[in-house]
Amino acid sequence: MRYFKIIIVTLIFGFFFYQCRKDKKDEITMQNLNGMVFNNCTDSGFAGVKVYFQTIKDNSVISSRETISELGGNFSFSNAEIHSNEEYRYAMYIQSKSGIGATSPEYSLFNGTTMYFKKDQTSTFFKPRVTPGFFKLRVAYQGTCNLTDTVNPTFTQNTFHKNDPSIPYEFTLGTNGSAPNTIVSNDNYPMGKYSIKIVKFKNNAYTTTYDSIYLGAADTKTYTINW
Repeated sequence: MRYFKIIIVTLIFGFFFYQCRKDKKDEITMQNLNGMVFNNCTDSGFAGVKVYFQTIKDNSVISSRETISELGGNFSFSNAEIHSNEEYRYAMYIQSKSGIGATSPEYSLFNGTTMYFKKDQTSTFFKPRVTPGFFKLRVAYQGTCNLTDTVNPTFTQNTFHKNDPSIPYEFTLGTNGSAPNTIVSNDNYPMGKYSIKIVKFKNNAYTTTYDSIYLGAADTKTYTINW
């Protein structure tokens, strides 16, 4: 019987303790949040990106503030409202653009992100990671060749592959002797420095040469290959 009374008292005390915590007034403190938009394609900060600080409750965004990353990709939100109530959580949000079917550079590929955090993580130096894409790469072939000749340049973005191995980072834009003077293009790929390996079959002999090209965010460039 004595143990039963102890259990009852413990349950009552626990209930009142829970109610006190539940009914505790939510307090708001003003804090400064700092970070840098990290470019997966260059291993550096990325300027000119819209960053949103969001407050979330019950899986809904109840408030949102916006800033733009500065030189070096740095950004900050001063006097950000942080709740003492654990029901609130927060996010650094950067919007994505698919780049699929883009008809002009401003719609190029841009993979943004959402970084969630809690009230006790506000002192973190946030590094939301983004992947900007180039708009269009054109490979122009010039000169004369035989019908059996081929040329295959492979473009590889090693920096991006290191940072995000799950997404395509390499492509080939080749042609053959049936179309000696032509332009082949590609888009919707990450920006940055591409290594180029050119394998050419001409006059029954293979040759391999190497080069590189830098494609900026929303950039359009033409790379020329002579037969």
